[in-house]
Amino acid sequence: TSWAMCLNDLPATESGISGEKPGLFYGADDQCKRAFGVKATVCSFSRPDIDVCNVLSCHTDPADLSTCTRWMVPLLDGTECGPNKVPVTE
Repeated sequence: TSWAMCLNDLPATESGISGEKPGLFYGADDQCKRAFGVKATVCSFSRPDIDVCNVLSCHTDPADLSTCTRWMVPLLDGTECGPNKVPVTE
């Protein structure tokens, strides 16, 4: 139908943010909130045996900052995850 013909049109401008890493827009706190809920924040401490760039570690209870919940996924590319540390997937 003629209504579907618009699907063949090329966009007049590029959409999205070409080449930018998602971690520049969604920091570790944002990623915690998306994974564990709106009260979650990035964990304030780390264990020496866990690479903080490769494991999302979050406080899920604002009343208890002594524990962290971990999700075994790397932070988004471009997320600052330590002094001079930013994960980038090749």
